[in-house]
Amino acid sequence: MSGTNRPQFMDYVQEHERTWGTETYPGRPDLAALLQSPVVVFWQADKTNDKTDMRYTVTLHTTLDDLHEYFSKLIFRSQAKLPNKRVVRIFKAQKPVIVRGIRVVFSE
Repeated sequence: MSGTNRPQFMDYVQEHERTWGTETYPGRPDLAALLQSPVVVFWQADKTNDKTDMRYTVTLHTTLDDLHEYFSKLIFRSQAKLPNKRVVRIFKAQKPVIVRGIRVVFSE
C-alpha cells in the first residue's frame, strides 16, 4: 500500500484487484462498479487460517445506513449468529469514514 500514514481508497482497490486477479467470490463487484459506488466496504474473514480467506472482499452500498444490520448483529449477538467477517475499512465517496458511535433506541 502507499507510503502515506493511512492507506487511501485506491490503495485498497489496488490491493483487492491484485490479490484476487481473475478469481471471484459471491457478489464480487467489477472495477467500474467499485469505483462508482457511493459507499464501499472492505471486509476480511474472521478466525481463519486459510490465507486465501484473508484476502479482502468488497461490498457496495448506496448509503452508510446499509451497514446497520451488520453492526446491530454485533450488539445483539445473543439473538443472532455473529458475522463471520469484520470491517477493515469503510469509504464514502472514496474518503475513509470511521464509526464514531452507535445509537440504541429503547421502547417499552
